[in-house]
Amino acid sequence: MKTKQLVASEEVYDFLKVIWPDYETESRYDNLSLIVCTLSDPDCVRWLSENMKFGDEKQLALMKEKYGWEVGDKLPEWLHSSYHRLLLIGELLESNLKLKKYTVEITETLSRLVSIEAENPDEAERLVREKYKSCEIVLDADDFQDYDTSIYE
Repeated sequence: MKTKQLVASEEVYDFLKVIWPDYETESRYDNLSLIVCTLSDPDCVRWLSENMKFGDEKQLALMKEKYGWEVGDKLPEWLHSSYHRLLLIGELLESNLKLKKYTVEITETLSRLVSIEAENPDEAERLVREKYKSCEIVLDADDFQDYDTSIYE
């Protein structure tokens, strides 16, 4: 299986995940819009630098361990290029805006009151079941009562 070539180094993605821990998997449109707006802003690098201290603590610890980077240090030079940030935006939208397929079950409830002559309630229910199974009683759209949906992941 061929893996997709990323537009930036692992270090760049690690930096972005300080601010956006779900950067690579984000699918909420409002969050994606915020990421795109920030990356497209000419003042992006300054904003990222100033806000790193509020970022994900685990990711900040990883940055220190992996790259020796601490809050206040310079961000990767690669992020300073508007062109490079546009590449990130394109990659982000291409991979995260894909529609996903879901299976949804629809359950309709049809109901009809049926009168039948019988010796007792059990026999009445048995006779109605037999008539229903043999298609002597057919429920249709006029018998619709309710519906429900359930999602399967």
